[in-house]
Amino acid sequence: MSGPLSALTQSLSRFQARRADARSRARLARLADGAIFTGLSHAPKQREFGDFTAARAAIKGTLVLAGQRVQVGALTPWDLPLDRVASLKDLHGFRWLEDFDGLSGKAARGRAQSWTLGWLDRFSDGAGPGWTPAVAAARLQRLLVHLPFLSNGMEDAAIARLQSILPVHLAMVSETWADEAEDVPRLVTLSGWIHGAACLEGGRAQLQPALAQLSTDLAARISATGSLSSRNPQNLLAVLSLLLGIRSLLEDVGVKAPAALTDAVGRIAPELRLLRTGDGALARFHGGGAAPEGALDRALAESGVRARRASEPTLGYVRLHGGRVQVIADCARPPQRSDQGHASTLGFEMSSGRRPIIVNVGPAQDWPEGYDRMPRTTMAHNTLTLDKNSSSGFGPTSVAGKPGFDALVKRPSMVTLAVAQDKTGMWLQARHDGYLEDYGLLHERRLLVSTFGHEILGEDVLLSPDQKAQRRFATRIKGAAKLGVNLALHFHLHPDVESEMVRTENLVRLTLQNGEEWVFRHIGGDLDLDPSVYLHPAQPEPVPTRQIVVSTRTSIHEAKLSWSLSRKDSGGRSLRDVSAPLMRSV
Repeated sequence: MSGPLSALTQSLSRFQARRADARSRARLARLADGAIFTGLSHAPKQREFGDFTAARAAIKGTLVLAGQRVQVGALTPWDLPLDRVASLKDLHGFRWLEDFDGLSGKAARGRAQSWTLGWLDRFSDGAGPGWTPAVAAARLQRLLVHLPFLSNGMEDAAIARLQSILPVHLAMVSETWADEAEDVPRLVTLSGWIHGAACLEGGRAQLQPALAQLSTDLAARISATGSLSSRNPQNLLAVLSLLLGIRSLLEDVGVKAPAALTDAVGRIAPELRLLRTGDGALARFHGGGAAPEGALDRALAESGVRARRASEPTLGYVRLHGGRVQVIADCARPPQRSDQGHASTLGFEMSSGRRPIIVNVGPAQDWPEGYDRMPRTTMAHNTLTLDKNSSSGFGPTSVAGKPGFDALVKRPSMVTLAVAQDKTGMWLQARHDGYLEDYGLLHERRLLVSTFGHEILGEDVLLSPDQKAQRRFATRIKGAAKLGVNLALHFHLHPDVESEMVRTENLVRLTLQNGEEWVFRHIGGDLDLDPSVYLHPAQPEPVPTRQIVVSTRTSIHEAKLSWSLSRKDSGGRSLRDVSAPLMRSV
């Protein structure tokens, strides 16, 4: 967009921002009246120790925000022209405070104090993007935890300024928590409210109302099997971590945790355990897979829940395993009202021991341009696509003039599933109708993971269930009957996997960093090894990798592609995960 229309849009945006700031300032001025700091009734303990590397980089002038490297230089972070929502949340939520406190030392403390006082100078009156309930609650919780670190060596007047803003945060969060509608922001806000009420003198009267609201939300948002409507494994881990933090705080202040909290932890932990990949991460579906290294295992250990779910599927996912091999497949409809939902139906991820082999592209990113929707398409997952189309359709990028709404509006109406186990291994047979309306075709996938994990067998079938569907297929290819429809199976490889196409044998050889070797073979279609990317918020840019693609065309209303992944005999060698992976946190 350029010219007069672009100028008008920018002018309108600035006007709306000024009006929002004015409303926020007026609200905060009202809430600040009578909100006086009289001391702490409890000093909460530090649970997150931040990223030492990120803190050192920030001291040298490079700030890492939501995986993006930003050069600070002589500027303070409050001078940076940021427009990414995730970066602004990290910055104004004071996530960097955990990093500086974790590093400790004079330089880290000085930088943390400078940034905190700079924020007070510019935004303590309610201006700026940091006064949404969830961001303000996260900032309040971190200020309470890291107050001793910040106050050390700070002048009395500066300490008083810092302390005076704490009860204002509590007043704001306690009044506006209901403004957050999504699961994780809502629970972040309630967690900040609970921490403020438990730790600030004069706040205890708010503790029971906050806990009562938490119980209500947990009952409404956590299913009987411990899942969320977003089907995002990362969101589920975030909720568990928040609940464990609240439970720990309540134990420290001598308040009994609500039964709803205890029950929710007991339901969520087994669910997450089944979504754990071999390297200790989470399955990368519907925005999942972005947790810091070790976060899942720490949360599961702290939960104290050792039980595993006795039934499948979990959260709409099925876990197949044999020997060292684990496969997690998405066998349910995408979430209905989530702007992180993926068109990933019948996609899967696979790992051997601690080594991921087949992975999804990853959670959507708002960097660089073009990575907001691409990771959510069917082509970015390990499943079948027709003419490069997704099995679920995206809605408009804005609704009623409100940007940011990007839910899947066209989803499969039916997903069927059957799981079995016998002496040969674990079986899965699933089917969805995401292509039925446009192509008159159903997609059916059959997977077998052998008992000892030496082989994975797959079969992908397209079929028309009735004559009406056959006519729809004929209409689809009308005018290009000889070409028909393009079918493509995608298998995205983890960046640590070395791949080699062996044209003479029509196979792909895969080598893991621990020396383990796998061979991909197929029946039907053409085999290629194409470029792909691996996305992770901890990485400053997409990591290049490769994908196996099996493609063909069909001009009739049925087709089948068969494939296999077979582990090569190690010849008696002991496979050990001793080499460092290529993927590292920045």
